[in-house]
Amino acid sequence: MQEIVNVGKKVHGVEVQYEQSSQILAEDFTYGELIDLRINVLDLLDHPDRYVLDIHNHRVVEKLP
Repeated sequence: MQEIVNVGKKVHGVEVQYEQSSQILAEDFTYGELIDLRINVLDLLDHPDRYVLDIHNHRVVEKLP
């Protein structure tokens, strides 16, 4: 799992940025993909630190408290 460093809005979804080997990389997700993953898009945009990115399975996962 990768820590999310930033999330930006795009026309049909969001770009999730993460750091790997001191580089900032990005994964794009459509709104439909995030809804299917039961991710609240507005919460992800406002609080990206509450989520992690599973780059191997192309998933955003909410951190457990």
